Amino acid sequence: MRKFVLGIQAQANSKNLTRPFMPSAPRPSCVRCVITSSRLYTTPSVTLRRHKAAAASSSSSARASTTNMQTASTIGLTAFASLSMAVSEGMRFNSASIRGIITVLTGVVLFAAILTSPRLVLAETTSTMDVIAVYQKESKRVTKLINALSSIPSRKIDGRLLSSPLTTDDKLSLSKDNTVYLAIGIKVTKQLVNYLNGKKIIAAMVSESEIEHLYSNPGTNRNSVTALVVDQPVERLLLLADEVSDHNSIVLPYSTANNTSKITRIKQFALKNSIRLTLKQIDLPLTTHHLIDAIRGSEAVLAIPDRALHNRSNAKSIILNSYRMGVPLVAYSKAYSTAGASAALYSSIENIAADISALLDTNKTPATDLYIVKPTEFSVTVNRRVSDSLNLRLPDATSLKATLIERMNQ
Repeated sequence: MRKFVLGIQAQANSKNLTRPFMPSAPRPSCVRCVITSSRLYTTPSVTLRRHKAAAASSSSSARASTTNMQTASTIGLTAFASLSMAVSEGMRFNSASIRGIITVLTGVVLFAAILTSPRLVLAETTSTMDVIAVYQKESKRVTKLINALSSIPSRKIDGRLLSSPLTTDDKLSLSKDNTVYLAIGIKVTKQLVNYLNGKKIIAAMVSESEIEHLYSNPGTNRNSVTALVVDQPVERLLLLADEVSDHNSIVLPYSTANNTSKITRIKQFALKNSIRLTLKQIDLPLTTHHLIDAIRGSEAVLAIPDRALHNRSNAKSIILNSYRMGVPLVAYSKAYSTAGASAALYSSIENIAADISALLDTNKTPATDLYIVKPTEFSVTVNRRVSDSLNLRLPDATSLKATLIERMNQ
């Protein structure tokens, strides 16, 4: 089916939009697969689902399901009975012969099950569902994420470039059953939540504040969605700051717009783990005077997701003033570390892909309208140039990550 994006007809290679990251597979030997599908994958579970779909399309196959299951069982039992009789009659086999016989018998049973018993090969779990990754803009991050998901064994990932607003072709491509829709970005999440009803939706590459704001909007369709946010737990960030400060005093500047529950959680975690944390509420707009007063006397500055405080207009001032005062800055994104933070803890594309795969395998279903999942995987980066200029003796990123995992497991 040809696709139209923003009214422009897709070019000749537009097929890459519907399956851009799946490798080509050898032609199957199964006649049924050749007839019913031109898009086959070598993954066994997917091939079995193709057989199941072809068998289910015929009403006579459905009616004959029980008989066919009995036939398959008879084939297997007869074959094994023959082997048992041969052994009981004293026939001699060497190890190679036995392995060959077992291989043949296994093939016979599997072949019979494939042709006759669709109920044996389909399980209603997300691990057998197709995954359609929906996005509005092709970027390096989106491409990298889908490639990372496609590299996971036994998982089929299709890509869909979504128009805004949704076109007729978009709506047809979003009407599949037994499918998980992976919404990449908050804009796509908003469209799918408002359009799809009763479908499994996983929102990825969204922040906690973005997804909460979406669901606080009265005009949002109260459809169930599982949101895997990119925000690392603030407790994990605090542990990194504690390592960078060498277990000395840490200051956490925050704005009044920040989530109060997040501030409460990190405060309780600091008390429980005897971490010397000072919370400093910053009035906005940010001034250098207020920032210097907040940083003074601390051994590390901790930046947590707070869009009102940590944005493009304020980031430069925070980085420069903390550096000039000789206080290392611990941040929540790799970009912050590249710009001048001493260390950062964040979710890489590979981390996000691993968390998405784990979420699909667990088959979690949101009990309410919104189910927020915190990332379990994480990455650590150290800006060696900045840390060395501040005379910090920080271990490498791998050692820091291992230390954090150990402390979190205590």
